[in-house]
Amino acid sequence: MATAAETGERVRLELEGMTCASCAARIERKLNELEGVEAAVNLATEEATVRFDPDRISVAELVAAVEAAGYGAGLPGRAAESLAFEILDDHVNHCVTGALASGDAEEAVQKGHELLEAVHRFARTR
Repeated sequence: MATAAETGERVRLELEGMTCASCAARIERKLNELEGVEAAVNLATEEATVRFDPDRISVAELVAAVEAAGYGAGLPGRAAESLAFEILDDHVNHCVTGALASGDAEEAVQKGHELLEAVHRFARTR
């Protein structure tokens, strides 16, 4: 079976909050515990180079894993904007599906308002 390094995509994550080699090792370990992921963390550059299988895991999940370990992570420059759109799209799909499944028109309208607010917040950060 091919590994993530042989078949996957490569992404560079900017990291925040590392103060020592132990921090870097913790982040690297957390990322490498994920299925379809091979990661290397560089303390000096505060970056992680990650190979991953996009059929198994998303960039948003990689960032979430780093954040769950207590550190900050994000994509550099325009790639961060792309990730934000991916997260927003996931949120939209989740909210709309849930509202439609509930059969509650009032809830569907409320979710619509929440989505519009999220889009406006995102637009203001750009």
